[in-house]
Amino acid sequence: MKKKFNSGLIIVSSINDNKISIVVTVTKDISARFNAIKILHQIINYLDGEGGGGRADLAQGGAVFSKKFDSLEEFIKTDLVL
Repeated sequence: MKKKFNSGLIIVSSINDNKISIVVTVTKDISARFNAIKILHQIINYLDGEGGGGRADLAQGGAVFSKKFDSLEEFIKTDLVL
């Protein structure tokens, strides 16, 4: 998916077996400004999860499903610190 983007920050989420998985990736041209691990940790903390990691351009983590998932998009749009 990342190869289809010239420039951007991509956040993908999924739910499986009552668990939320999050992947954050940053294209190379903006990787000096945005850190995927720092962005992921904000999202995982919002979802009351723990951990997660990876590289500055690609990170993944998860949390147990909660009602907060329903408002995750709004959190990303309004409260995520980039």
